Amino acid sequence: METQIYGTKEEQENAIHYYDKLSVIYDYISNWYYKKARNYAIKELQLKNGQTVLNVPCGTGVNFKYFNEYLNNSGLIIGIDLSSGMLDKARQKIEKKRLDKCQNRIEQRHKY
Repeated sequence: METQIYGTKEEQENAIHYYDKLSVIYDYISNWYYKKARNYAIKELQLKNGQTVLNVPCGTGVNFKYFNEYLNNSGLIIGIDLSSGMLDKARQKIEKKRLDKCQNRIEQRHKY
């Protein structure tokens, strides 16, 4: 079964461009607006040591530190996003916040 992608190629490229630009300020907006909901949702996952988390779309990787906490720095976190700007920020977070105790994979996917 093939995943259905909505929008034309141009609409998808416009959305990717939008999120590339938004990546510069996304954490400021996201942390303020989604903090309570994010904390609740991740807590409800009841993650255990060694589990794998698939975060789609992972954006700037703002969830990674929470996943790491609940996984006790074990397991695998896979982040997938269409925006290279968002993924660049996610990679920077992994390096800057020393989130490399947990395995992290960051990937970009496109399908038109």
